Amino acid sequence: MWRQFLLRRVVFELVVSLLIFGVLVFLGWDPFLALGATLLGGVLAFLLQLRD
Repeated sequence: MWRQFLLRRVVFELVVSLLIFGVLVFLGWDPFLALGATLLGGVLAFLLQLRD
């Protein structure tokens, strides 16, 4: 059960990250800059979840 929860959480995080990346590229950001911003946001979100 715990493994299924983690798998669902990881898939959700990946979908949200890809959506953010797509929006940033659509808005005209350089793809590498958008990827860096997306990864940084993912790391920050993960660290904030650990704090709770």
